[in-house]
Amino acid sequence: MASFVLGTGQRQTVRNILRLTEGVIIKTEGNPRKIRLWTEWIEIEARRRDYRGDFEYYQLRLSRDRQEERENLEKVSAEFQDLIEVAEDEEGDVLIWCPRRGAAFSPRVLEAMNKLSIAIKLPEVWHAEGSDFRVDPISVEMLFHAMVQYRASDLHLSPGLNPVFRIDNETRHSELLNPLSAAQIRQLIREIAPLGFWEEFEQYKQTSFHFHQAGVGYARVSAFIKNGAPHCTFRFLPEKIPSFEELNVPPEQMRQLAMTHRGLILVTGMTGSGKTTTVAALIDWINANRSVHILTIENPVEYIHANKKSIISQRNLGGDVGSFSEAITGALRHDPDVILIGEMRDPDTIRSAINAAATGHLVISTLHSNTSAEVVNRVVSFFDP
Repeated sequence: MASFVLGTGQRQTVRNILRLTEGVIIKTEGNPRKIRLWTEWIEIEARRRDYRGDFEYYQLRLSRDRQEERENLEKVSAEFQDLIEVAEDEEGDVLIWCPRRGAAFSPRVLEAMNKLSIAIKLPEVWHAEGSDFRVDPISVEMLFHAMVQYRASDLHLSPGLNPVFRIDNETRHSELLNPLSAAQIRQLIREIAPLGFWEEFEQYKQTSFHFHQAGVGYARVSAFIKNGAPHCTFRFLPEKIPSFEELNVPPEQMRQLAMTHRGLILVTGMTGSGKTTTVAALIDWINANRSVHILTIENPVEYIHANKKSIISQRNLGGDVGSFSEAITGALRHDPDVILIGEMRDPDTIRSAINAAATGHLVISTLHSNTSAEVVNRVVSFFDP
């Protein structure tokens, strides 16, 4: 629960100040049931039973030296004496409860708070903090089933928002869950992160790992901090690797590529276009139809391949090896026939991949590009002229 300073301007009511404050809190921590505002001479605490809507219970503390405001408050409390309770603490500060302690909320509470706002010349700048956020756990299984049901490629979890799915390359908000809190998202990341990845997230404010929901599918999980708030993205991968026919790619041409014994094959396209799944289908066909040693180097490992006709070794960047280039250099000593590199994303990786292909291995990788014509320029752009 982090506090912050907010300028709210002049002639605001308590309720308007709370709305402005809530808008800031939602972006970083989610919907609060309690907000506390304070300055040197006034403190306001507002509570509600639900996570949305008007705040229903108010407690104010007014410094003892604010004589004019005290006199105005007495007039308002006399008008709403059935709703407003006034007392003094040991230091002489005025304490106000609306509604009275132990009383139930009624719509007249909001009317009384508007009158109190007029009686007090409210500050323009406040210290503020929210608390009492949602903490009920998020069901990972439910998220996976929803991705399957909606045919979603991605899922985004952010504080203050319902889950957002990417369907047919468009983001769509869902009523699957209520708006989430930072606490819920942080707990989910901690629950599903493999050993060491939670610590990486805590230290570096970002991490990426692979998660398997048995019987449903896999996900590439990316967790990161944005504006001080945790966010989490799932890229869904089906448990069964699809065939060439299921992917609607030309089967005969793909089989010809899979029978290649040496060289470099790049699967290119935009983000979310299916590069990873296409490569997985290619590797799966080789695994089922050729007697070779396949070595994959990924960050993180996504589709899990079982040994079929081939032997397959999958290495995870970070857990099994330090970098792509280091893994490729070492791979040449592991007797591979086929090397899969998850992504060509830096000069060292590209240079190592080309060297591996030149030594008689089949190297398969992916590259971000809008068209195949851009691929050569993209590769060249990684290197100094």
